[in-house]
Amino acid sequence: MFAPIVFSGFLFVPGYLTRVIWAFALFCLLSSSVYVFNDIIDAPQDREHPFKRLRPIAAGKISLAGAVFLFLLLSITSLLWGFLTSTFLFAVMLTYFVLNIFYSLWWKRIPILDVFVIAAGFVLRVYG
Repeated sequence: MFAPIVFSGFLFVPGYLTRVIWAFALFCLLSSSVYVFNDIIDAPQDREHPFKRLRPIAAGKISLAGAVFLFLLLSITSLLWGFLTSTFLFAVMLTYFVLNIFYSLWWKRIPILDVFVIAAGFVLRVYG
């Protein structure tokens, strides 16, 4: 997210850096919600794995209800603030969110598609 503002010459234009930092913060919240969702989905399998079983949701340190609440809080808050900030930012964030939900539910089990979805997520973060 920061490379475009640096290379475009807008780094020192008043207001631009603040907007990029805000978009970065919103994407951090949104990507965190996606990671929580993925951990919720993977928890049953993670409990059987020697290292992944130590993750907070799989280990039971965070309840399923608490994890779902955190997922909803982070995703709704970030998407709402993205919508209120810019329709373009919201569209990019929503695309990122939907891609990653589909990834967590189905696409991560499909070779090649999983890599493309992960790569698309990184590209969307730059455009956000």
